[in-house]
Amino acid sequence: MKYKFEKPTGQTYSEIDQPNPLRWEVLFRDGDTFIPKSGKLKCKDFFNDMVSKIVHGKDVSIYGWSTTPLQLNEDGVWLRLMSLNDGVVFKKNINSTINPKLKADLDIELVVELLDKSSAVLFIPLAIWKSTYLISLTSWLVRLANYGSELGEFDAALDGAQAKADGAIHSSGVQLVRKWGFKIPKDYQQYWYFCTKEYNSVKNPEPSVSMIHNNGVMSWSKGVNV
Repeated sequence: MKYKFEKPTGQTYSEIDQPNPLRWEVLFRDGDTFIPKSGKLKCKDFFNDMVSKIVHGKDVSIYGWSTTPLQLNEDGVWLRLMSLNDGVVFKKNINSTINPKLKADLDIELVVELLDKSSAVLFIPLAIWKSTYLISLTSWLVRLANYGSELGEFDAALDGAQAKADGAIHSSGVQLVRKWGFKIPKDYQQYWYFCTKEYNSVKNPEPSVSMIHNNGVMSWSKGVNV
């Protein structure tokens, strides 16, 4: 399918370098036209802020980034991915490693379509944006898919060469992912963010901006005490 893209926003943010060249651009889809709603993001933690907007209705502004102007599709979020190391391998990793686990756990899949050898559009269904755990895990796996080599089976990918090179989720985080996958246990499904049993979205519905931004799989794993 031939897509049209409106002019990029040109926005930049205060971000540290990442171990992977992948860049993410938030899009709004209108038919076959994609409208950029963010600049090119290096850091996937900005997606935690989007969970706050989508689930909690609270906008987040941090490091020059703001969720306030984001216009999003109702069924999920479209992204343009840039600086892919190998688009063909990337797409294979999404469809062969990530999607089978998503299908088994949540009965959903990511949609990826290559634009050329180094860029693609990716659709992440709304179900993933229900918690910082889910989007942190998903975006990490998407980034692992961009190390230019095949990930293999889901369980093997969690501590494979790509995961070790990336380093974002490790030790207790990997243990939690092995235990939960994408299927959060019933007792934890009520939380959109979770630090501890005393500090979470139920007991503290108005957390600090920095807390939201940094509340990925590693934070959940420390609170759950796997």
